[in-house]
Amino acid sequence: GRRRTGDEIAGDLEFVGGQYTTGSNGVSVKVLSEHSDIAFNTMRDLLRYPSFPKERFEKLREDQLAEIESMDQDPTRVARRLFMESAYKGHPFHHPGIGYKETVKALTLEDVEAYYHRLFRPENTIIAAVGDIEPEEAIRQLRLRFSSWKGEGPWTAPKPQAALKQAEPRPVTQTYKAQQVRIHLGHVGVDRRNPDVPALRVMETILLTSPGFTNRLARNVRDLQGLAYDVNGSITGGAGIVACPFQIVLGVEAKDKDKGLKAVMKELEQFLKDGPTAEEVKDARDYLLHSFVSSWETVEDLADYLLTIERYGLGPDYAADYYRAVKAVTPEEVLRVARKYIDLQNLTTVIVGPVDKNGKLIEGEQDK
Repeated sequence: GRRRTGDEIAGDLEFVGGQYTTGSNGVSVKVLSEHSDIAFNTMRDLLRYPSFPKERFEKLREDQLAEIESMDQDPTRVARRLFMESAYKGHPFHHPGIGYKETVKALTLEDVEAYYHRLFRPENTIIAAVGDIEPEEAIRQLRLRFSSWKGEGPWTAPKPQAALKQAEPRPVTQTYKAQQVRIHLGHVGVDRRNPDVPALRVMETILLTSPGFTNRLARNVRDLQGLAYDVNGSITGGAGIVACPFQIVLGVEAKDKDKGLKAVMKELEQFLKDGPTAEEVKDARDYLLHSFVSSWETVEDLADYLLTIERYGLGPDYAADYYRAVKAVTPEEVLRVARKYIDLQNLTTVIVGPVDKNGKLIEGEQDK
């Protein structure tokens, strides 16, 4: 049959109060349970019979180029790009996902279609269905629409390259007219399958991510010493098949650049020396378990979870395993993983702002 355009699909779904999203790594459809057949049909059309209209391609490419342009004007994003380029040197992750101007300009509609045919095929697809429908019925509906789906040509599974941790310090600087300095530091961290993830989540909560001024970095560097207007970080956020980075990002007034960086390093050194208190560990565990349970409130949450455990091979009992593992984390365990995965001798340290190539402040480069 004729391939429906995105607007047509959106219109048909809107008519029954549904919606859909598509991206480079998959699609999702949401409707009321009584219209489940519409969801299955939409899924089939999106996955098996996509349309790639030329004018839509041109428009999205222009948007992407404009986005790259605006990223170059934003010191935070410049610092992130430079950080990934350095920490993931020699690995595909060193390229920004959005691409570079030259590569995006050179893209053709044929490239997009080739990407689709290479990766959107039955051998490479996981479908999660959640809602008021019996599993047998969902499987029957899917078989009806997908059992004849065949990929083009022989299938070769992508083999992701492992990201390796750097073995030397890598300083990176970029001169940028501003009153503030952005600092982005860290190195390659862990992948999603790493058995230390639960303990690292507890560590990350205590040191980097718990909300408000409750994590150590925000409390000590930003709140108590007033040395940064913004400081945050992560070590498991974004962990997938490939290791995500351990990273800390801070924004400081230019005059506080050295003091701010020193204060962050001091917090990290202190943590690697003494570890957390029992109370910090208990609070972090409670916070993580509470947010884990409340992260399943919608059908989308549940579908996401099912895709995640399938994609990363975490096993059907992952929820119970994770809950138990987090509950059992001790201060000793947190200190062990902190020392194992954080290497303060070998960091990528990116400084973007009114600095020279050695990272020294340049007088008069600060926007007044």
